[in-house]
Amino acid sequence: MGNDLDYQVQKYSMEKLGDKVTASVFVALISEPKDILEKKNNRLIAALTKSGLDTRIGLYFYRFKNLEKYKAFSKIGEVSRKEGIKERLKRGWHGTAKYGDSYFDKVLHADVKLVSKNNPMYFVFYEQVPEYGFPKIDELHAFNNHRKVLGFDTRNIEKTNKNISLGSKIIWRASSFDEVLNLKFPDGSSYEI
Repeated sequence: MGNDLDYQVQKYSMEKLGDKVTASVFVALISEPKDILEKKNNRLIAALTKSGLDTRIGLYFYRFKNLEKYKAFSKIGEVSRKEGIKERLKRGWHGTAKYGDSYFDKVLHADVKLVSKNNPMYFVFYEQVPEYGFPKIDELHAFNNHRKVLGFDTRNIEKTNKNISLGSKIIWRASSFDEVLNLKFPDGSSYEI
């Protein structure tokens, strides 16, 4: 592995409003807390940059590889800022605790500290094309699926709208939660590392 993070990217196409749209799914296996927490030489941000997805918007998931042990995903989130996922990660992990979107002092921060080679975590990012997607709707849909399938909220407790019909006709990729739950790419192939 060297200094690079172990990650995979898969492109997929779908119809949106009569147009063919192509996007990517990024999957990284986090095996050390510093992969996320280190401010300088951050391996997760470097991998997103190398893949060309660092400035993209979309939906992201943090889940331990051993889901049976933790019973729930650590976090489901969205990024719709034009600066993209890189900026979201910097604000969450490397900003000040005063930021409303900081991950410090939250369950996600404690979960990341539990990461090790024997207890790795996946970070999965579903890119969205801004003209066709609104990540907040996909986040709500994923939260609702998490509750339906796993029986409760994510470990990083967040108050979300529980109206399951809200935006249900404009969801970017309705199957994203199920794919992450089953460690599958959109084409059905496994990304389990």
